[in-house]
Amino acid sequence: MRKGNLYSGWLRRERPEIVAGGGASEAYIANELRGWSSNLEGRAVQKFADALDSLPLCLAENAGMDRIDTMTELREKQNTGAKWTGVDVRNRKVDDMFKEDVLEPVVVKEQIIKSATEAASMLLRIDDVIAASPKCLLDHQVVVAEEWVVLTVAAVMAVIWTWKNNL
Repeated sequence: MRKGNLYSGWLRRERPEIVAGGGASEAYIANELRGWSSNLEGRAVQKFADALDSLPLCLAENAGMDRIDTMTELREKQNTGAKWTGVDVRNRKVDDMFKEDVLEPVVVKEQIIKSATEAASMLLRIDDVIAASPKCLLDHQVVVAEEWVVLTVAAVMAVIWTWKNNL
């Protein structure tokens, strides 16, 4: 038996949670982040939510759907409590992804968000190093930007944890 099969079996036994696909989880987390960040100064959390919304937007565009109408309908349905609503690419509509059997493992979603956030943080650090002179490397703004990235990741992980526990 291959190592990949053992690991996959372990994941199914140890972490069997699933979430709806079709951008439903990303749209839900983005909406939760927007609500949470409404009292905060700065735009880092808002931009993180925009980045999460790029997946359902991309799905809608690739399916030939109108991006704006799709996101409006998706947000409207999720705000009324239908948190499993996502972009149904096959039928070109916004629908309940659980009913359509479009499912994804939570482990995969968590890893995607962690990896994307780490990549974005690394790009920010590289940009700061290139743009800054040696005496400005420890500038307060760089520290604040990194703290916002860490805070945003923590908020996303808290939303995921809360969402999993409400399944």
